[in-house]
Amino acid sequence: WPKLALERIDRGEGAVYMTEHATQLLSRLAQQTWYRFATAFINMRDWIASRNQRNEDQPEVIFLVKAAFDTDTAEHREHLWFQIDAVEGDHASGVLLHSPLSVKSVQENSRARLDLPQVTDWRVWLGGVPYSPSSAKAMMHAVDRIREQPDE
Repeated sequence: WPKLALERIDRGEGAVYMTEHATQLLSRLAQQTWYRFATAFINMRDWIASRNQRNEDQPEVIFLVKAAFDTDTAEHREHLWFQIDAVEGDHASGVLLHSPLSVKSVQENSRARLDLPQVTDWRVWLGGVPYSPSSAKAMMHAVDRIREQPDE
């Protein structure tokens, strides 16, 4: 059964249940480190834009946010992943990466504005290396290293 469950999750036909306590802990950490996520996004956005103007290659940079949305049943929330393309203060905007199972207010590939209280997790990929709220400090060092690379 574990293989079947993982295959369903991989196909977007299932979800992993987390206890309310575990979700609250992850949410708290994601929100406490939001300023690092936002700072990294702004620094990398500006760096990528300057390299694009010079037609230079850059490492793959991806910013993702997981946000909680109410479902039809008030007792549960569904957590959805968005690829972020804008950050302003305590808000981010992006595109939903998958089809929700129970949320009707957004669909896959739709845009949404996310407020900090909705944020339950985040991930940043810098040149193929993933960072999360628990590695936010290391992420900032990686951002600095990337930005300090000499122009070619």
